Amino acid sequence: YSIDHLSPQRNNQTRLYVNSNNSTDINELIREYSKNPIKKGSEGDGFLKDWMNKFDIGDDYSIKSIEGLASQIKINDAGTWINLVDKGFGAGQIFTIILKIALCIENRITYEGITISRHDFQRTTLIAIEEPEANLHPKFQSNLAELFFNTFTKKYGIQFIIETHSEYILRKSQTLFNNNQESN
Repeated sequence: YSIDHLSPQRNNQTRLYVNSNNSTDINELIREYSKNPIKKGSEGDGFLKDWMNKFDIGDDYSIKSIEGLASQIKINDAGTWINLVDKGFGAGQIFTIILKIALCIENRITYEGITISRHDFQRTTLIAIEEPEANLHPKFQSNLAELFFNTFTKKYGIQFIIETHSEYILRKSQTLFNNNQESN
């Protein structure tokens, strides 16, 4: 199995992410992104932009290295580029989750230098996420359930273990599961 973990401390309120900092998950994801960037127009890019829009984060993103020492994440929101930190803590938390999933999607064919069929990859990707609802409005907590459900069932087969206290995630997950059972 390929197992990844996202902690409750996924992001921090900073304008620059120092490359040597290991205190939050976003720093690790930026390093992963710098080694194998998501190509504009790719499936991972489309996934990331689509879910950014569904969570009202923005329309586009830019992860830019600054002299190899730090990185900056900017979000395009209605034609204006702003720093991710200016979108609020919840936006940073959710951006980290969807960036992780987009990186998994982007790397699903070539994984650790080995070409893997989509079917095989779907059986080996698992992401454990602690408290994905942290700092999110209840509507967006429900959207998280849709994100996880759709990412697993609709196309990508990425599995999740979610540790949550959110009644909104639990109820929406139950509804999605029941509706899916009835349609099959």
